[in-house]
Amino acid sequence: MSDITSHKPRDLNLAFVKYERWWYMNRQPKLSLHFTIIDFGEDFGKPIQAHYRLDRFDKRGRCYAKPRTRIVRDLGRLFPDYIDQVPLPLSRLKGCTMVGRTRWVTKDGNNVDLAPQQHYELVECLLGLANGQQS
Repeated sequence: MSDITSHKPRDLNLAFVKYERWWYMNRQPKLSLHFTIIDFGEDFGKPIQAHYRLDRFDKRGRCYAKPRTRIVRDLGRLFPDYIDQVPLPLSRLKGCTMVGRTRWVTKDGNNVDLAPQQHYELVECLLGLANGQQS
Protein backbone atom coordinates (compact mmCIF):
# COMPACT_ATOMS: atom_id res chain seq x y z
CA MET A 1 0.00 0.00 0.00
CA SER A 2 1.21 3.49 -0.70
CA ASP A 3 1.44 6.07 2.05
CA ILE A 4 -1.14 5.16 4.71
CA THR A 5 -1.76 8.78 5.68
CA SER A 6 -2.74 9.94 2.17
CA HIS A 7 -6.33 8.84 1.76
CA LYS A 8 -7.40 11.30 -0.90
CA PRO A 9 -9.67 10.26 -3.77
CA ARG A 10 -7.80 10.11 -7.06
CA ASP A 11 -8.45 9.45 -10.72
CA LEU A 12 -6.58 6.44 -12.10
CA ASN A 13 -6.17 4.68 -15.44
CA LEU A 14 -7.50 1.15 -15.06
CA ALA A 15 -7.41 -1.99 -17.20
CA PHE A 16 -10.38 -4.35 -16.89
CA VAL A 17 -9.42 -7.89 -15.81
CA LYS A 18 -12.61 -9.83 -14.98
CA TYR A 19 -15.94 -9.74 -13.20
CA GLU A 20 -17.51 -11.96 -10.54
CA ARG A 21 -21.14 -12.44 -9.56
CA TRP A 22 -22.05 -13.59 -6.07
CA TRP A 23 -24.63 -13.55 -3.33
CA TYR A 24 -24.65 -14.74 0.26
CA MET A 25 -27.55 -16.41 2.07
CA ASN A 26 -30.33 -15.17 -0.25
CA ARG A 27 -29.38 -11.51 0.14
CA GLN A 28 -29.17 -9.05 -2.72
CA PRO A 29 -26.77 -10.28 -5.44
CA LYS A 30 -23.52 -8.41 -6.00
CA LEU A 31 -21.16 -7.81 -8.89
CA SER A 32 -17.42 -7.22 -8.48
CA LEU A 33 -15.38 -5.74 -11.31
CA HIS A 34 -11.65 -6.41 -11.05
CA PHE A 35 -9.16 -3.91 -12.49
CA THR A 36 -5.40 -3.36 -12.57
CA ILE A 37 -3.90 0.11 -12.12
CA ILE A 38 -1.92 1.08 -15.23
CA ASP A 39 -0.76 4.53 -14.08
CA PHE A 40 3.02 4.60 -13.80
CA GLY A 41 4.22 4.97 -10.23
CA GLU A 42 4.44 2.90 -7.10
CA ASP A 43 0.90 1.49 -7.55
CA PHE A 44 1.47 0.22 -11.10
CA GLY A 45 0.00 -3.27 -11.48
CA LYS A 46 -1.87 -3.13 -8.18
CA PRO A 47 -5.30 -4.85 -8.30
CA ILE A 48 -8.36 -2.80 -7.37
CA GLN A 49 -12.09 -3.59 -7.39
CA ALA A 50 -15.46 -1.95 -7.87
CA HIS A 51 -18.54 -3.41 -6.18
CA TYR A 52 -22.15 -3.04 -7.35
CA ARG A 53 -25.56 -4.28 -6.26
CA LEU A 54 -27.64 -6.15 -8.79
CA ASP A 55 -31.33 -6.81 -9.08
CA ARG A 56 -30.78 -10.47 -9.95
CA PHE A 57 -28.88 -12.85 -12.20
CA ASP A 58 -30.17 -15.95 -13.89
CA LYS A 59 -28.92 -19.52 -14.19
CA ARG A 60 -27.07 -18.66 -17.40
CA GLY A 61 -25.02 -16.06 -15.49
CA ARG A 62 -26.55 -12.96 -17.07
CA CYS A 63 -26.76 -9.93 -14.77
CA TYR A 64 -29.79 -7.66 -14.39
CA ALA A 65 -29.90 -4.24 -12.72
CA LYS A 66 -32.56 -1.59 -12.23
CA PRO A 67 -32.35 1.49 -14.50
CA ARG A 68 -30.92 4.05 -12.06
CA THR A 69 -28.27 1.94 -10.34
CA ARG A 70 -24.53 2.71 -10.20
CA ILE A 71 -23.56 -0.02 -12.67
CA VAL A 72 -25.98 1.31 -15.30
CA ARG A 73 -24.68 4.87 -14.81
CA ASP A 74 -21.06 3.73 -15.08
CA LEU A 75 -21.77 1.74 -18.26
CA GLY A 76 -23.49 4.83 -19.67
CA ARG A 77 -20.37 6.92 -18.98
CA LEU A 78 -18.11 4.33 -20.60
CA PHE A 79 -20.18 3.67 -23.71
CA PRO A 80 -22.08 6.70 -25.08
CA ASP A 81 -24.24 4.45 -27.28
CA TYR A 82 -25.32 2.37 -24.25
CA ILE A 83 -29.06 2.25 -23.64
CA ASP A 84 -30.34 0.50 -20.53
CA GLN A 85 -30.10 -3.05 -21.85
CA VAL A 86 -31.38 -6.21 -20.23
CA PRO A 87 -29.21 -8.13 -19.38
CA LEU A 88 -26.14 -5.97 -18.70
CA PRO A 89 -23.58 -6.09 -21.55
CA LEU A 90 -20.56 -6.91 -19.37
CA SER A 91 -18.75 -8.57 -22.28
CA ARG A 92 -18.14 -5.09 -23.75
CA LEU A 93 -15.68 -4.38 -20.92
CA LYS A 94 -13.15 -6.96 -22.15
CA GLY A 95 -9.98 -5.30 -23.39
CA CYS A 96 -11.02 -1.82 -22.19
CA THR A 97 -8.88 0.69 -20.37
CA MET A 98 -10.75 3.38 -18.49
CA VAL A 99 -10.45 6.20 -15.99
CA GLY A 100 -11.92 5.57 -12.56
CA ARG A 101 -12.27 7.66 -9.42
CA THR A 102 -11.28 5.87 -6.22
CA ARG A 103 -12.12 6.26 -2.57
CA TRP A 104 -10.63 4.85 0.63
CA VAL A 105 -12.55 2.60 3.01
CA THR A 106 -11.69 3.50 6.61
CA LYS A 107 -14.77 2.16 8.45
CA ASP A 108 -16.37 -1.27 8.50
CA GLY A 109 -20.04 -2.13 7.94
CA ASN A 110 -20.91 -1.21 11.54
CA ASN A 111 -19.34 2.27 11.17
CA VAL A 112 -16.39 1.35 13.40
CA ASP A 113 -12.98 2.76 12.45
CA LEU A 114 -10.57 0.26 10.92
CA ALA A 115 -6.93 0.10 11.96
CA PRO A 116 -4.72 2.15 9.58
CA GLN A 117 -3.13 -0.99 8.08
CA GLN A 118 -6.62 -2.32 7.19
CA HIS A 119 -7.63 0.68 5.04
CA TYR A 120 -8.11 -0.16 1.37
CA GLU A 121 -8.98 1.58 -1.87
CA LEU A 122 -12.04 0.91 -4.06
CA VAL A 123 -13.25 2.26 -7.38
CA GLU A 124 -16.11 4.65 -6.60
CA CYS A 125 -17.17 5.36 -10.19
CA LEU A 126 -15.96 4.90 -13.74
CA LEU A 127 -15.55 8.22 -15.55
CA GLY A 128 -14.95 7.12 -19.14
CA LEU A 129 -12.75 5.21 -21.53
CA ALA A 130 -9.07 6.11 -21.79
CA ASN A 131 -8.05 8.59 -24.50
CA GLY A 132 -8.23 7.42 -28.07
CA GLN A 133 -10.02 4.14 -27.42
CA GLN A 134 -12.91 3.06 -29.60
CA SER A 135 -15.62 0.71 -28.37
